[in-house]
Amino acid sequence: MCPRFESFGRLNDWKLVELKPANAESAELIEEDGELALQERTDALACTTKAGDNLAMVGDDSTHAPDGYYLLRALSDAYELDADTALPELLGDDGKPMVLPKGSWVVDARYYNKADGIRDWYYPYPEGDERGRVRVPSHMILTTGFDLPAAVAPAPPKKRSSKWTAADMKREYVQKGAVVLPKAVECALRDELDRRDD
Repeated sequence: MCPRFESFGRLNDWKLVELKPANAESAELIEEDGELALQERTDALACTTKAGDNLAMVGDDSTHAPDGYYLLRALSDAYELDADTALPELLGDDGKPMVLPKGSWVVDARYYNKADGIRDWYYPYPEGDERGRVRVPSHMILTTGFDLPAAVAPAPPKKRSSKWTAADMKREYVQKGAVVLPKAVECALRDELDRRDD
């Protein structure tokens, strides 16, 4: 009962309902509709990606993607595959290379590594190491086109210490081209992951 019933009467008589599919076939159709809507949304997002853009993709790796996503830098504009293509750099749940059908949208990209011990700091995968390259399928893209500002390290001390410090580590990462993930982008990534889990 609404505490303001005398003032509003039944105008404020809300009921919470949960809509459920009538049968297994309806549940399957609802799931397919959801997957199709997600694919359309991520294809549209991929199509806006240009070489040099930053992007985030879904990740399931306790070391490099503990928060559920990888950060990458696009090496190409998005493009459509002209044949069915196996991606040996991305393994499916079965441990086999992911296979994308002809017409799928992908972006060539290079991973950022997570900086050890420094929250929200990342640094580019070395350019000569091909393990850092990946073709990102559109359905795995969470967001794209955001800025990652360059990390700033503290000034070196006037007197050199024999101990390795956190400031020394930050200076080393800055020399490797470290960038910082802004809070707003991190929140947007978490929101998108939550949205996909629903």
